[in-house]
Amino acid sequence: MQIGIVGLPFSGKSTLFQTMTRTHLDDATLAKQQTHNAMVKVPDSRVDKLAEFFEPKKIVYTSIEFVDVVGLKKGDHASTQFSSAFLGSVKTNDAIMHVVRAFDDELYPHPEGSVDPARDIEILETEFLLSDMAMVDNRVQKLRKQVQK
Repeated sequence: MQIGIVGLPFSGKSTLFQTMTRTHLDDATLAKQQTHNAMVKVPDSRVDKLAEFFEPKKIVYTSIEFVDVVGLKKGDHASTQFSSAFLGSVKTNDAIMHVVRAFDDELYPHPEGSVDPARDIEILETEFLLSDMAMVDNRVQKLRKQVQK
């Protein structure tokens, strides 16, 4: 399973990614605006009990791949279109984890100027809806061209 972590800049996406994956990304790495991936094995006491009973040669735990998706830049949502890099990073995931900022920090000012979790949720949800509508519209246009041939 692959889970993409999304949210506005400075919402805590990379902090959550590093905490969940027990990795450390230095500031220079984070500044590159790249997608980061890490695999985490999920401990499961049921698997341990079954392994005790059946004594297999190998025990395989479920793994989850977390993806710290390239962040949106200030102004990306004003254009009503996600960048192709963002969409490319998001569409390959099985699930999306939306991180919403609900804290003040003078070192990392909120990109919208103030902390408002409801607004931030609406920004990303609206962008996803508009992106989906654009993809559907493109598909409909292609199908119409095929029907006309």
